[in-house]
Amino acid sequence: MNRNDHDKKSDSILGKLRSNFLGTEYTIYDHGKNPDYEDNDDKNDEAIRCELGAILYAATTSLGAKGPRKMKVCINKVEDDGNPLKVWRPNGDDERMLTCFKKETFYVDKLVCLENKPPSWNDEVGAYVLNFNGRVTQASVKNFQLYEQKDEQNQFMQFGRTGKDEFSLDVQWPMSLYQAFAVALSSFDSKLGCD
Repeated sequence: MNRNDHDKKSDSILGKLRSNFLGTEYTIYDHGKNPDYEDNDDKNDEAIRCELGAILYAATTSLGAKGPRKMKVCINKVEDDGNPLKVWRPNGDDERMLTCFKKETFYVDKLVCLENKPPSWNDEVGAYVLNFNGRVTQASVKNFQLYEQKDEQNQFMQFGRTGKDEFSLDVQWPMSLYQAFAVALSSFDSKLGCD
């Protein structure tokens, strides 16, 4: 692995995080080829990229609304052996993980749906706060905790600032380190539709 190896076709590339123009919707891909842009003469399904997750940020800038970020994340459900219940290789927009997640189509049962825990207002500090049990030490709009929508006690991931340019990332199965890193990266991106 070479630190200057940025070629899309390199074996060093794990995948890609793609956003819409407003920075409110993200898709996490593996290292496969984009069926719309790459030369796919052989049309080998195994070479086509898979969707590994989707991230939705709620628009908070409309009508001057301010407050903590609201986000939802979905990842593919996996069996005990680590294999996904569904391999997300969409042939059209209606088969994309993001579309299934937003419209709650019949494939939504193949997803683990997560959302960020809403922080509570603390008058003493004059800010919104979350309990990170000492793992996060500085306030930031990027701090968040993700839990399963059906069970707020089942926390899958937490991310937060610990220093000027330092952050802490905690994650548990079935979310992979790559998926968690991509979700954390999405919080750094400029969002015209948020903040």
